[in-house]
Amino acid sequence: MNRFKITNRTLTKIWRGCILIALTVILAVPQPLLAQAATNPTPTPPAATAPKVDYTDNDINYYDPRGNNVCGAFIKTDGDVITKFLQALADQESGGNPKDAASGSTASGKYQYTDDTWKAVTDLYPPAKAYARSKDAPEEMQDAVAYIEYTGKFKKFNGDLFKLAVSHYYPAANDNPSLLDIVPFPGAGNVLTPRQYANAFIQRINSGAGKNIPIKAAQAPDFQTYLAKNGGGSGTGGTGSSSACAGGSGGVVAGDIVKTALGLAWPNSGHGKDKSDATPAYQTTMPKVNPAAGAASNDPWSDCGVFVSTVIRSSGADANYQSRGTASQISYIRSHPEKFDYYTSSDYTNSTAKLQPGDIMIRDGHTYIFTGPYKGSDGKLYNSAAGSWHDHVPQATNWYAGFNVARAKK
Repeated sequence: MNRFKITNRTLTKIWRGCILIALTVILAVPQPLLAQAATNPTPTPPAATAPKVDYTDNDINYYDPRGNNVCGAFIKTDGDVITKFLQALADQESGGNPKDAASGSTASGKYQYTDDTWKAVTDLYPPAKAYARSKDAPEEMQDAVAYIEYTGKFKKFNGDLFKLAVSHYYPAANDNPSLLDIVPFPGAGNVLTPRQYANAFIQRINSGAGKNIPIKAAQAPDFQTYLAKNGGGSGTGGTGSSSACAGGSGGVVAGDIVKTALGLAWPNSGHGKDKSDATPAYQTTMPKVNPAAGAASNDPWSDCGVFVSTVIRSSGADANYQSRGTASQISYIRSHPEKFDYYTSSDYTNSTAKLQPGDIMIRDGHTYIFTGPYKGSDGKLYNSAAGSWHDHVPQATNWYAGFNVARAKK
């Protein structure tokens, strides 16, 4: 797999016009400048034109903290996310042909692994090491290698399909978002920025590209064993259901404050304040893990403190977190420094720059969970989840200044 070049097949199908424009520009550049570029091929963003790196204006706009579920930029249909990703990738790289070989490079096989890359990634699935080139390995082994590789990345990126697509095209852009809007290695024939590539690739998945290409990883010898060793689940049965985007059905996710908050809250705004207005997951979870709150509050389903406590308790962050009442919760946080870091300085209260997904935003009178940016089911961008006493049940909201920050210790 050549990770820094789109295949000729893709360029021919989609970007022929873009190539002609790019070649015209390149030919117009004086030869001394081309020679200089050849000696320093790493794309460095010009100081005057580099996009501003902003927490809510880069690739994480497409991050859905619910995990494999899809809102806007993610997969829209039920099914295994990695399988759909690999089907679109195989369609793009080789048309699904496991014997395909690129001209002008060592890229070969269903996913066009270069020989060097193939040698490296087969560490994840040692049975494939018997084959020096990807195209020489049985199709099910090629699928096993790719499935295990991208499952590990998907987990590393917390279910962010945008970052997964970027990792195939230009991995450095995941670590340095300022590279997202710069074409990498244009001299090699690239005409897309990483952002353009990832968005186009996700659209290909949503359009069903490669949906008829079989993924045979489960047929490979000892596939389940090596998948488990590399952090994968049991086989290829995971789902990318859009259900959580439509109504918070994700529920509790042990060990994850963000996924739990977004699994219990609605992924949009405009909801009422009564029990019937809350998500089914919240209606089930709150009385189980936070029963005292329901008895103490005269409007528990919209109570912001009840929601935060339910999230913190049910996620496993702190089973004894104060059930409700922001003043009592602040006192609890301050009295348990072994459980929480507590920040009150202006660089935390007046900016998101130092915030982390899962932070508890709190002051006397209101509290909520900062999740990090995500796209709601209504297509709008949000970065928090909150209830509002006598106003609305837990739903998608956005950060605003004036709150201290409590951060659960791992």
